Amino acid sequence: GVTGPFSVAKITSDGKYLLLGGTSLYVVDTTTNAIVATNLGLTGTFSDLAISPDSKTAWILQQFGAISSVTPINLTNLTAGTRKDLPYSGSIMSLSPTGALYVSSSGRIAEYTSDTLAEVATIPVIGTPGAIKFSPDATRAFFINSTPQNVGRSIQSFRVAQRDISEWPAFDFNNPAPIFDDLLVASNDRIFGLQRSANTLWEITASPLGGVITNVGGSVVGTQVMAAAISNEVPSARYLYVTAPKDGLTIGPIGRGLPFEPMLGGSEQLDFD
Repeated sequence: GVTGPFSVAKITSDGKYLLLGGTSLYVVDTTTNAIVATNLGLTGTFSDLAISPDSKTAWILQQFGAISSVTPINLTNLTAGTRKDLPYSGSIMSLSPTGALYVSSSGRIAEYTSDTLAEVATIPVIGTPGAIKFSPDATRAFFINSTPQNVGRSIQSFRVAQRDISEWPAFDFNNPAPIFDDLLVASNDRIFGLQRSANTLWEITASPLGGVITNVGGSVVGTQVMAAAISNEVPSARYLYVTAPKDGLTIGPIGRGLPFEPMLGGSEQLDFD
């Protein structure tokens, strides 16, 4: 069996493999639940990974003390490529729709090519950037700042080609910035931000960057959200799913004035936006 703890778990786009990373790296066949590979000759701690859309390649982010490295994995024959030590440490890695790899660390985001792992650029940021989420047209990138307490700037973004940072909100001593846990990109100009500490779902606009507590699905959805997900239609997601303590799991079309319908347990009452 597998032994944790794990810092990352991702399924390949074709659904064939589940990859688990932590103190060890496991590749699990999702059809048989069998472990088909362990570690693949790699060492270190496995903090994150990215998988190509065609499910042929995975990139593994490893930690060796203060040194971070990336190793490509051939998912066709489950063999590891050559490890590349990075010039900057980082524990979070993201793959863009255009094939660029981004490694996030305090104060910076480093961009690399996915084929040679050559450094392309370093984007200075204020705070601690999380995983990067991309607009469907791949022109904008969005990420949370996990440490906005003293700097504000809870959500930040950049245009992919220009690498110019936008930030929201500005620091205000009297109004602490929200601390977000995740971003859900629904379309090129519509993003949802999940603030679990307040059970709150925000709507984020891309340009200018800003946010308000959402009224999609009514106040229950806006201020009683425990978890959220969106469907994966492109260029615009059609459905928003939320878990709320009052009604359990609910589903509703995004921005169509239609009811959010309970799916699991709880009340049979519908909440309208």
